[in-house]
Amino acid sequence: RILLALSLLISAIPSFAQSTPVNAKTRSGTPEFDRLVAAVRADGSMPGIVVLGFRDGQLWASAQGARRLGSTEKIRIDDRVHIGSNIKSMTATVIAELVERRQLRWENTLGTLFPDMPMHPAYRRVTLEQLLQHRAGIIPLPGVAEVAEVPLFRGGAPAQRQAFARWALALAPSMAPGTFEYSNGGYAIAGAIIERASGMTYEAAMRHYLFKPLRMNAKFGWPAAVDPNQPWGHADVEGNGMQVATAPDDPRFFFPVWLRSAGDLSVNIADYAQYVMLHAEAGCGRPRLLSAASFRRLHAVPQSLDGVAYSMGWSELSDANGNRIAFHSGSAGNFYATVAYDSRCERGIAIFTNSGTEAATIATETAVLDWMK
Repeated sequence: RILLALSLLISAIPSFAQSTPVNAKTRSGTPEFDRLVAAVRADGSMPGIVVLGFRDGQLWASAQGARRLGSTEKIRIDDRVHIGSNIKSMTATVIAELVERRQLRWENTLGTLFPDMPMHPAYRRVTLEQLLQHRAGIIPLPGVAEVAEVPLFRGGAPAQRQAFARWALALAPSMAPGTFEYSNGGYAIAGAIIERASGMTYEAAMRHYLFKPLRMNAKFGWPAAVDPNQPWGHADVEGNGMQVATAPDDPRFFFPVWLRSAGDLSVNIADYAQYVMLHAEAGCGRPRLLSAASFRRLHAVPQSLDGVAYSMGWSELSDANGNRIAFHSGSAGNFYATVAYDSRCERGIAIFTNSGTEAATIATETAVLDWMK
């Protein structure tokens, strides 16, 4: 039912202006969804917001606010928003496809995947699975300041990815391999692995194995860099509590191509929902594109003493009834994207906003977790 409703939403995208139920009867009075959207925007921290939610077979979408502060152009449901680290599970999903095609194995080690590269001995036995679970000890690169300290690499995107892998694997681990530490650097190396295994660029592999089969019109880079009529990001760049619009070529938000597989994708919320439902439906016994076993592997939480419930691009939570909830957020500082769905295909929500402020972060994550109660 959700997939049917989603297809109707996609076909009707241009006509949406405010909250709209799809393939369902409108609830009497103001739907709970409308109250949630209003609550998210109540503090005024977000110039624009796009929300898609489903519950008990009903699906709603809403777009409110502006594409950019000071502009009269309203944000639309079919606008692309930068989803940051939410690309990580997509990177892992494409690797799962390459595993099914026997071009990779989950047990492949970094030593066998990069036999031509000198590396710190601690990395040689780290597996591909550990890399995608943030348990490889690769340099974490948590923010813009840390990324700026990485050397500049020459050449095209594939050459830069290989150069980053060579540089990062020569460093001592930031944590003992096997211990959880969220690592953008690890997923940058995952992009280099996809290129070696597939014979394609990372971008071409993502389009071939994921975007084209799901009919996703996703674009790498900032939304307005590809189309000037798309939303701009916003951030508190001066640290004074005042957010400003950030142009797509703003050097303060430079995103190197070698890091793309860790967090550099723009997509509209309906296309993103196609991807989320790929995982949600698989959890409910209706796998597509990959086998049920591959989806189980992607969402498996490793047994460890640290107790961190993170799989491959997803935080794996539980609700009060013990039902699994897959959750993730992504931001490169000036947009924010949050998503969650439950293991019974009964509830799910995605919230995109063109603000990366702390207030926007708190408001969106609070709303998502409230919806999932």
